[in-house]
Amino acid sequence: MEADDGSDQRLKMAVLYFLTRVIRGRKRNAYFIEPFILQAVDDLDFCNKFPWGRYTFDDCMKEIFHLRDHFAKGLPENNMQWTFPGFVTPLEILAFECIPVLRESFRDPDPNCLPDCPRMCKWKYKRTRTTGFALEEIYKALGNTKVISSTLKPQGDELDLLYEIMDEGSVEDVELQDDSDKADIAVDGWNRILIEPEGKIFWEDLFEMDVR
Repeated sequence: MEADDGSDQRLKMAVLYFLTRVIRGRKRNAYFIEPFILQAVDDLDFCNKFPWGRYTFDDCMKEIFHLRDHFAKGLPENNMQWTFPGFVTPLEILAFECIPVLRESFRDPDPNCLPDCPRMCKWKYKRTRTTGFALEEIYKALGNTKVISSTLKPQGDELDLLYEIMDEGSVEDVELQDDSDKADIAVDGWNRILIEPEGKIFWEDLFEMDVR
């Protein structure tokens, strides 16, 4: 995607649009672009390596806490809507990934999805006559269930994806792939404790300091 003069201005414009409307999206009529985004787009190599997932996740969580504090005394009666910034789609489908009864009631596997696609792309919402599901439907399907998958285990090609975004050796049951990286017994031990579903770490002296 190059201009007639061989520059990459068209590609930069496409990246700018994606970052401002998806990753760092705001209201539909918002026009402000953060200086950081403009600087990042000017260096495409930086854009390719920057952890945008963590960036937009922190942005979403900050807004969620702000919303909680803003409506601490109750929701307004004028049906006011609130726009969350950033790439909120993963948070929107997280409950359907972690709560089996919701996934079975509202999600279907996508047969046309490629094996190496992220998990969120391998499922789609069931077809309805409306544009979404009413909260009453979700509450009814949820019922009193307490079955929640608090730890989503990688499946299939997701292990390869994890190796690209995590430090080597931090994925359980997968050996180090880089021969130049030496295994560290201490680090491997901590990783197994932290990754273990019910693993707990307790330092009595630090606990006593916190209690005081």
